[in-house]
Amino acid sequence: MKTGRTRIGLAAAVVSAVAALAPGDAPGAIATNELHIAEATGKAVKPLHGLGGGPKTGWGIGKDGGIYNDASPLYRKVAPPFVRLHDIETPFAREQFFDMHVYTNDTTAGHARYFDRSDAYIDAIVAVVPQAKIIFRLGESIGAQDSINPYAVKPSDYDAWTAAAVDIAEHYVKKYPRVEWWFEIWNEANLTGPEGSDCHKTFSSAPNSGDTCPAADYFALYEKAALALGQLRKTGGYRNMKIGGPAESGIEKDDWSTFSCQEFLADLERYNAEHKCVVPLDFYSWHQYDGPTVVTPVADEVRKLLAATKHYRKTLNICDEWNLTVDNSRVGKIGLAEGAANTLATMISWQDSGLDGAVYYDAQLTGGFNGLWYKPYLDLMTGDQQSMMELMAAYAQGGIPAVTDEQRRILAPYAETPNVPLCGYWAMRAFSAVAAHGRVLGVDRGAAVPSTVYALASRDAAGGAIAIVNNSSSSAKIRVGAIPFPAPVTMCRVKGSNTAGAAVTPVASTLSGDSVDLTLDPYEIVLIGTGGGMQ
Repeated sequence: MKTGRTRIGLAAAVVSAVAALAPGDAPGAIATNELHIAEATGKAVKPLHGLGGGPKTGWGIGKDGGIYNDASPLYRKVAPPFVRLHDIETPFAREQFFDMHVYTNDTTAGHARYFDRSDAYIDAIVAVVPQAKIIFRLGESIGAQDSINPYAVKPSDYDAWTAAAVDIAEHYVKKYPRVEWWFEIWNEANLTGPEGSDCHKTFSSAPNSGDTCPAADYFALYEKAALALGQLRKTGGYRNMKIGGPAESGIEKDDWSTFSCQEFLADLERYNAEHKCVVPLDFYSWHQYDGPTVVTPVADEVRKLLAATKHYRKTLNICDEWNLTVDNSRVGKIGLAEGAANTLATMISWQDSGLDGAVYYDAQLTGGFNGLWYKPYLDLMTGDQQSMMELMAAYAQGGIPAVTDEQRRILAPYAETPNVPLCGYWAMRAFSAVAAHGRVLGVDRGAAVPSTVYALASRDAAGGAIAIVNNSSSSAKIRVGAIPFPAPVTMCRVKGSNTAGAAVTPVASTLSGDSVDLTLDPYEIVLIGTGGGMQ
């Protein structure tokens, strides 16, 4: 998880932001505070509203051992283009879902790998969003040094680990041939931290060691596994399969990272030259947490670095972990108005960047980063010391089954409680509405439109949509002009809440002309379009 500690530089961030927010070619033709909807740009809306985790949370801890939370109706309306499988059911169910030790610890001669729970989880995804590409992280969830996950260490046997990765990939590409599978090798192997930091390391030499293995150790694992997966794809003719990584925390080498994007790419090219081959890297994945003026320059830098390689110029550039922050003092804002505005502003900013796709962290209720919907869950288990102590005691005495029983006891009164849509859900819905119409329209900006106001428009034969967000603590007066959609045109305004867990409902109205004057509240989101908006 990388915060805004990027050292690409303030100048680059400012240049990128100015370029993305420049006025139109003929600002004199529009009002100074106007967002003027222009002709089609010829570009498609990028798939930037992917989600981490599936639509169902709390497997085995609901009523009668069922699922505690089913957010499928909300999840389906977001229509994520990607679903990433990482940190699933964190922190107490890692012995059941997706982590590599799930597939290897229970394997003995003549026995199949354990796929039951993972298959059920994927069935739920495919049933709700069959069009989504699934990013399957081959590795472990975060947190080795503090016993959160003692398996998040460098594999002791690269051959055995690679064999398991190939088995897993083959199982899924065969079982779900209509799904496009993106197999991602490890997660944040570069993540380290200064002595005394609370950084959750994922590629240590041993549990609780507090170290991070050298970059060369991860490079060797990636090269071995990627080549083996590539051979599987070739021999099996699996066209529904991509291979990539490294799911890097940030893209630079510093006190928090053992290697940079440039070093990773250079090592792949070194290996290619020495072995006269091409190690597969269909997508390069990285993580960054912050606002658009920080994360967008990172996307452009990754594209620049890929373009400078010999073999990876066409590699897809994917940010598959992002959100407002990982700072514990600010995580509570993710589900509030500020977090929602940052979500939509970031996706709009990325539209004109070198990024090809993105995955928001996180759509689960389990890790504290879900700003999309709320139902009592993690807050009940971690909100007071007594509950947390009881859960930890249950884990120490009886492992996962005992924790499951304890969670079920704590959550029983809330089993039938519906999900509450938060501000961030409407941010995702607004972007999804624009993405649904496919082709981007230009937006010319008057000189007085604040740089913190972001807008993205699209249109197709069925209609169109315009998403606008004021990513600022100050209000903004703007006009939206030359709205090109046929009547009826609906405007939905989302004035975010600053109360944790509070439901947010858009206020809808019908526009009577091709322009509208708005005073945007701080962090307000607006969707203008056909088809009833976000109702």
